[in-house]
Amino acid sequence: MQLLAASLAKVEQTWSAAGRAPAFTALVPFLSGAWHTESNLSDAAAALGITVNAARHRACQLRRDYRAALLAEIAETIAGNDADAVEEELRFLFRAVSEW
Repeated sequence: MQLLAASLAKVEQTWSAAGRAPAFTALVPFLSGAWHTESNLSDAAAALGITVNAARHRACQLRRDYRAALLAEIAETIAGNDADAVEEELRFLFRAVSEW
């Protein structure tokens, strides 16, 4: 869990530095890819002053950035920085978290 939190904190810092802190805050609930309900995404879009499609796109960007941060964190723990081993570790992590 510490790995997940550290990765999320790095993404938050990056988005904040880029002036996207409000988008991060509004869209982090959609990080799992579950859109919950369209109205929730509509609420987030309205809070950001953007369309639902733009909010969906930014949520995808947030997931992409989070995945990249996770991969970077995992790579630091894998000897030799083997890309296949990093991907396998990420898959294992997601399986473990989904079963928790």
